[in-house]
Amino acid sequence: MKRSEKLKLAASYLKVHLSQQWALTTGLGAGKPSMICALVNWQCNFKCYFCFHPYYSGRETLPLEDWKRILDGLREWLGTFRMNFLGGEPFLRKDFTQILAHARSLGIMSGITTNASLITEDIAKEVAKLDLFSVGISVDGVTAKTHEYARGCPGQFENVRAGIANLKKFCSPDMKIIIRSIIMEKNLEEIIPLVNWVQDWGLTGIIIQPLDYAPILNPVPPPGETLPVDFNSWIKKYGDNQVKDLDKVDKVIDELIEMKKNGSPILNEPGALEIIKEYFHNPRIRTANRCQAGVQNFMIVPNGDVHNCVNTVIFKPIGNLKATKPEDVWNSEEAMRVRKEIRACKRTCLFFSHAKRGLIEKARMFIKYV
Repeated sequence: MKRSEKLKLAASYLKVHLSQQWALTTGLGAGKPSMICALVNWQCNFKCYFCFHPYYSGRETLPLEDWKRILDGLREWLGTFRMNFLGGEPFLRKDFTQILAHARSLGIMSGITTNASLITEDIAKEVAKLDLFSVGISVDGVTAKTHEYARGCPGQFENVRAGIANLKKFCSPDMKIIIRSIIMEKNLEEIIPLVNWVQDWGLTGIIIQPLDYAPILNPVPPPGETLPVDFNSWIKKYGDNQVKDLDKVDKVIDELIEMKKNGSPILNEPGALEIIKEYFHNPRIRTANRCQAGVQNFMIVPNGDVHNCVNTVIFKPIGNLKATKPEDVWNSEEAMRVRKEIRACKRTCLFFSHAKRGLIEKARMFIKYV
């Protein structure tokens, strides 16, 4: 990215941040969102045991032309901005690179999140043409046994490694490759080796988060099944993978903090890692500050609904983009109502560490990775 483009983007982010803080503090206005993402499909070739996506098959998915129109509207409204595309597994969508190409033609800084298993050499060559800002890849261990257990993908670990290698081979070194890992009982002993693996492979960095309760996108279970839509039922279903040895997890996180201070490519701030430690000691921890999701997030799901918060069992869509412009959805009465509810929220949630990332941390991340 050229220096002039960085300065323009930095100025835009500062203006948006100030407007968000005003809205968060006073409850007046809405500013503009800074965390824009689009789930382009429901389907996934993995079956992560903690994920609800297997229950989404058959739901409506917007066609290519609708996504182009939505991107046009976002560019007109937001100017220069970053946007992340994900799924499901986005590369299962045959026209996914066309969506990305349209975003590129508009000057949108695009990133993607993928499991990397479908990134062949040919796909990597296509990706190389798109000038992506970043590629986030879900990896939960350094061994096939651990990763394939967590992600429900028998025999796919080597395909994931090959996908990462193809991106490294064919894409610009300026494109960030970021590993996203969930820390849990089954992979606790592989978290430190995973950080070292990221560094050895010359990847940009790793983001670590706990196995956290966040019932997203209001899935509908198949006949005869129930889903954990509240904290107690979630613990009952997934609690076997919550970390049980608290002394051990404390040592791992303390080591991560020291590694971060010594230059390891861990993208979590030390304060965010401390929150993870607190969470394992008290999974029902409440955030100390007002959640910023209501003034930051513009999350588009495959049918065009827009959400501020990933917990869509509690917080409903603020609108739909099939017939409404993004700006009008953001400033709608429904959006203001939901935003007010989120502003007052004190529920258990570590998603994106909304409550703890301030201007200084955002600026430090921007300087280092943009």
